[in-house]
Amino acid sequence: MSIDSIKEDLVSQGIAGAEVQQMKTRNTNQPLPLFLVKTGMAEKLQGVQKLAMLTVSFEKKKRSTEPSQCYRCQRYGHTQRNCRLAER
Repeated sequence: MSIDSIKEDLVSQGIAGAEVQQMKTRNTNQPLPLFLVKTGMAEKLQGVQKLAMLTVSFEKKKRSTEPSQCYRCQRYGHTQRNCRLAER
């Protein structure tokens, strides 16, 4: 599916101004069959059953309640990318 076709179908269902992004894999940057839709009309999204002739479901983005942990030094509060400490 293309992002433009998703946006057009959302506009036809009364949800204008939505930002649509296609999710990608972390390592290879290959596109996944998942799309992130950002809009201020979350209530209207719950009523959408079909999008571009496909059955769809919407979920709120889940936030982690735990602090981030570095995989390099195993300390909390930062990630491996920003770590300047010695490996454990």
